[in-house]
Amino acid sequence: MSTPKHIALVGCGFSGTSAFFQLVDKFPVKRVTIFEATGDFGPGFAYRTNESTDYLINNTTDTMCLVPSNRRAFIEWLKTKPGLAANLHVKGQLPRPIYGEFLKEVFAATRLAACIKGIQVDLIPHEVVEMIEKDDGVTLIWSGGRVDADTAILTTGRSTEYQPFPTPPADGALYFGSHIEAPEFDDIPKDATVHIMGASLSAYDVLNRLFAPSTGCRFERAVDGTLQFVAGTNERHAVLCSRSGRLKGMQTKSGPPMLRRAFTPERIRALAGASKLDLSSLRDLILEDAQTNGATLAANDLLDPYQDCKSDAALQSRSAEILERAIHMAENPDVPNFLVDFFGDAQTDLWDIFAEHLLPAEEERAYRKSVETAVLCYAAPCPVPTAERILALLKAGRLRVVKGARDVALDET
Repeated sequence: MSTPKHIALVGCGFSGTSAFFQLVDKFPVKRVTIFEATGDFGPGFAYRTNESTDYLINNTTDTMCLVPSNRRAFIEWLKTKPGLAANLHVKGQLPRPIYGEFLKEVFAATRLAACIKGIQVDLIPHEVVEMIEKDDGVTLIWSGGRVDADTAILTTGRSTEYQPFPTPPADGALYFGSHIEAPEFDDIPKDATVHIMGASLSAYDVLNRLFAPSTGCRFERAVDGTLQFVAGTNERHAVLCSRSGRLKGMQTKSGPPMLRRAFTPERIRALAGASKLDLSSLRDLILEDAQTNGATLAANDLLDPYQDCKSDAALQSRSAEILERAIHMAENPDVPNFLVDFFGDAQTDLWDIFAEHLLPAEEERAYRKSVETAVLCYAAPCPVPTAERILALLKAGRLRVVKGARDVALDET
């Protein structure tokens, strides 16, 4: 096919807005059709502008961008909006809705630029229910009709909601399938025990909201600088339930640049070309880079950080130790925060490994089954302020970590 002139984007949150901007900015496109099921073009699911401000961006403000060539786009925009982020800290983390405002403005500006360039933009506030590939393009079908385009780009950042848990009866426990767009979340009783299924960044969002200042509690600095939980009128308890019990790493606030000399596209492709690329060889490359950066990795701790915990009390104590160590590594420039910095630096190359199918299929399956959860602890780190609150809740006995949670069932109570 010749260079496509009519391109359809399916989904218009962060990914769709970035694609829209790049098409209008540099690509010889003549028409762009954009589908967004919510009808709110720009913010997407993760950055809704009407969402709770207790949900924080997990990346530091100075690394939030729109295109790979400029990682400071968000912070430069914030400088023109002093009312949005008072006392702006470049290494801080802001509420997600603020980034949503940025995306809305980018979308509006890009639409205006398209008008100036003579590019036709059609906005369709519906979900695409079917796509039919043809020799000369693709047909996209939604509830109101269909449209033919030369090319369609899937810019959906999230999958359809999947609820594996049984729904309790109306007069039983409260159950929330999602914390997004859930105003009733604020009506959870102040003395409730809340079980959170999973330990992802969404789980951390929930903890931030359960123990937000608006709920009657607060967090205060002790004389030694550590954060302490002050309950006030909030008597809630939370249980963080996951298969591995793993807790997130934290993004480095300041420190030396990452030196990545072994885990490079050239060496990875050379191993793949020699049929020597597997998880073991990738591990060896990472260990080589760790040594270069003065870091020591304990393989057993990475595989199972709770391996020697024989009681629940020991597991809770270890959880606090893990968080304390991660916070220290993120805040102390003299201590290597290697895994978080490494996966942040190598992120694009990791995507390419999977996109190019460089790993043999059986090795990729092994990665998904046994390694990916550990990797995501460092590749998707949490904000230091959130980690400090979680640590304070653990020490106050308001949070408990459960390892090995696999199934959820209902009983009569």
